[in-house]
Amino acid sequence: EKVYAGDVVLSADGKSVAYLSDCEMEMGWFGYYEMTKSNMYVSKNGKEGKQVAKDAVPLAVTDGGKHVFYIKDGEKLYMDEKKLDSGISSRVYFNRDYSEIVYNKDENTQYFRVKMKEPVKVKKGTFSGIYAPENMVVAAALTSNSKFATESFGVDSFNEKLWCIDYSEAYFVFDKGEE
Repeated sequence: EKVYAGDVVLSADGKSVAYLSDCEMEMGWFGYYEMTKSNMYVSKNGKEGKQVAKDAVPLAVTDGGKHVFYIKDGEKLYMDEKKLDSGISSRVYFNRDYSEIVYNKDENTQYFRVKMKEPVKVKKGTFSGIYAPENMVVAAALTSNSKFATESFGVDSFNEKLWCIDYSEAYFVFDKGEE
């Protein structure tokens, strides 16, 4: 199987991987190649990958390959087959095991974890980090089209942490994204 090396994401435990294959590219603006077609797969424990989406870009996969976050149709955020949001900004943040995501949309900070039904708006303003002793970016990546960047913080959860909004304001965020 021919795997496209530009968009491969590994789970925190290193046992699951989401990747692209069956890719078609064509020359775009300024001599850069643009992906026009692809299939996204998830492989668990080194076994053959299972196709989970078409024409998508993987952002993160949880331990055991149970959930995969990805971008489709430009700026639409999905978890598994469920559309979570559209029109999101180009930077997304995950906790240590990729079960929680924080992202910005329309100058608002949004929060979602895998057990929630839908994302919630936490605060007006854009998320710019957290203040915690374990606040360490443990992984950072750029998608192949350079449109989305992901960062994984070394925290088990974003809950009960002091969040920084707009690089100037700090808020303590409780369960379910409430300040």
